[in-house]
Amino acid sequence: MPEVECAMGGQGGAVVDGSMRTSTDGVFAAGDCAELRVGTGSVPFRLRSSALVMGRTAGRNAVGGGLAEAGLAGSLALDVFGTELCTAGMGAAEGRALGLDLIEMEDDGAAGSDATPEGVFRASMVFERGSHRIYGVEVSGTGALSLSSYLSAVVSSRSRLEDVFYQESLYLPLLDEDASPICLTAGKFLARLRG
Repeated sequence: MPEVECAMGGQGGAVVDGSMRTSTDGVFAAGDCAELRVGTGSVPFRLRSSALVMGRTAGRNAVGGGLAEAGLAGSLALDVFGTELCTAGMGAAEGRALGLDLIEMEDDGAAGSDATPEGVFRASMVFERGSHRIYGVEVSGTGALSLSSYLSAVVSSRSRLEDVFYQESLYLPLLDEDASPICLTAGKFLARLRG
């Protein structure tokens, strides 16, 4: 296997920027052999969907198609003993280890007290203190699985709390609210920050 001289991350992958460029001019990397630069460190993406996005971005940029940036957010959606759980992006501790100034806020009952038939919908967000850029979102409760693509889009599009709060809401028949619970949660966190 050929080796290329370039900056390597903590997990052994080539460190790349959002365009999949390594530190070596003209060399791009994607998938399991790449780690995305975040803050002062790097994060590996092990999901098949991330590898496909990285590969398309690296391929386009390598053949001179312009410097497109990959929108990436590692995500997970599952049902644990009857409780739906969905997460995208990174946690506060992981982000702080990469040199980011992150805050994590949690909200029980993000979409109101009768949001789901089985109980309260819970949400948490990890965002940068100064810019309010969202780096991670986690939700649990009935209907959480329906938010998996949306959560990934919020994180990968570099949305801020303000962006999400003022977004048009998704159609969510499982949740008895006029607005997305993520929009409502972002609004509550902005209110807390303003004191």
